[in-house]
Amino acid sequence: MKYYTLAGKRAADNYSNQEALGYYQRALELVGEGEEDAILMERAKVLLDTYQGNRAAGDYERLLERTRQRGDRKQELESMLGLASAYLVIAYDEPEYAPRSRDLCEQAYVLASDLDDREAKVRALITTNFFPSFWPEYWDQAAANAEEAMAISQEIGDEELITESMVLLFDKEPHAFGEGEWEELLRRVKARGDLRQLKELYFDLMWEHLYWGNFERCIECCGAGISLAERIGVPPVMYPTIKALALINLGRYDEAWESLQEEVADEEHPFGRAFMDFGTGVYFLELMVYERAAAIFDSVIEQARLLGRPWLRRLAQTRLFISLLRDGKLDKENLNKIIRDLESMGDVSSHVMAEAALWEGKLDEALRQAEKSCAEEEEGGWLLNYVRALELQLRILLKLERPGDVIPLADKGIRTAGEMGYGQMAWRIRAAKGQALAMLGDAGAAADEYQAAAGVIRELADNVSDPGLKQTFLSNALVAPVLNEGDRRKRKE
Repeated sequence: MKYYTLAGKRAADNYSNQEALGYYQRALELVGEGEEDAILMERAKVLLDTYQGNRAAGDYERLLERTRQRGDRKQELESMLGLASAYLVIAYDEPEYAPRSRDLCEQAYVLASDLDDREAKVRALITTNFFPSFWPEYWDQAAANAEEAMAISQEIGDEELITESMVLLFDKEPHAFGEGEWEELLRRVKARGDLRQLKELYFDLMWEHLYWGNFERCIECCGAGISLAERIGVPPVMYPTIKALALINLGRYDEAWESLQEEVADEEHPFGRAFMDFGTGVYFLELMVYERAAAIFDSVIEQARLLGRPWLRRLAQTRLFISLLRDGKLDKENLNKIIRDLESMGDVSSHVMAEAALWEGKLDEALRQAEKSCAEEEEGGWLLNYVRALELQLRILLKLERPGDVIPLADKGIRTAGEMGYGQMAWRIRAAKGQALAMLGDAGAAADEYQAAAGVIRELADNVSDPGLKQTFLSNALVAPVLNEGDRRKRKE
């Protein structure tokens, strides 16, 4: 029995997790009555690290019951923390477990305070980092918990907990840290050799680089995260879809589709299925297959509701709004329904309010909201959303017949989108500048912009191998006139 236990520990330390589980199972078969708790605890940790939440919960529940019977408060605390994390893993696909995890975290924090166990307090605080995924209103509390976790970790000088707490702080207040600080944290985690924590950090970096507009770096982080997940034997849920979103923004549509097919979306991972569907909806939205995109987003909204993920529901609801708007299927009734649903999950974004006001013909209000959105996104460093908001602002200024105001903003947008490799926004902004130049009577410069926009469009279309999708994109009512203007200039040359 002792040999199998030691072998299991060595295998787990080497991230040979399935091998470790085999050794622990053999040890449990040989152990005497009343002597299995230490082995159960070790096995539960491996099960937890490999996201086998239900199996880990079974072990922790047995341990918690026994420690309470013995009155062993220290081991009770350890079991509570483990069970809270196990319930959280289960909650990713079964949201009814999220409140159980939250209750246990709160109980563990109180017990840790009673025992003056500062390390356990930090661990309880760290687990709460994931609760805003289920309760958006918990965000401020999670941020405060991250601050407290860092303060305690520094007090006790625990480098592992300091690093864990630093990851939490970066996750909760990413705008307060520069890209260089993220990379320094990445180097720190790599030096520690904790592959599980490194995988989780890459997951955070995927999102940050996506919204910073660093699409190539996002793809690199996705690849590193997927490789680490394979190394330690855990399913990389969401990673392939995040990669696909970056590829879509780069206009690499066929690669994006392939990445979507690699998502962990089987029956055991309904959240993976929902997130893959969201990515698929974005794929069709960008290729202007609006009706199909709208149907997918409508499905994702319901899936996200059932899975207790308001943030995904919010993303899907916003994309549904855009799909209906661009397809000409938006009406006052479904607009009000979408706004009410978004309001139920928090404030409606300035971008959505600007699009809605533009649709209603309230141009001054639309411009005010678009300018607000630009300022917010630029201040936060979220270039992905900033460029989108800027393109919206240009459309509104053109409606207001203010072409002179369009030119400098368009130049900034063209430069930013070009640096990001964001082709969809690059051609739209160039086309807006071309329209503004035409309104100002500079036909030659306008034609140059249209020609440049048409070139970007054709480059994007070359990355779509499906002939039907390519034709839908090229014949879209927004795309075709730009191609025609670009071709007219080319014929003159």
